[in-house]
Amino acid sequence: MRIGKAASFLDSMETRITDIKKSIEELGSKEQVEKLRQTYDESRYKLTLLQNAGEGAWTELKGGFDSAFKQLRTAFTKAKDKF
Repeated sequence: MRIGKAASFLDSMETRITDIKKSIEELGSKEQVEKLRQTYDESRYKLTLLQNAGEGAWTELKGGFDSAFKQLRTAFTKAKDKF
């Protein structure tokens, strides 16, 4: 996955998470949004590491980012389907 594409996706996810958070708070269920936010924060952190990594570390960090990114997509889909 390209870093620019991943960064754009994470930016759009942040907006969506904020919208979902508002909806969830209105329904009184904050646990799901907190899990989604934690997964987002982890993905954002790993993207930052990936962007700042040298060539040698890039390959190693990319695997961690890909995993976090997949978890974020899954968590977002579950939250979106639920609310």
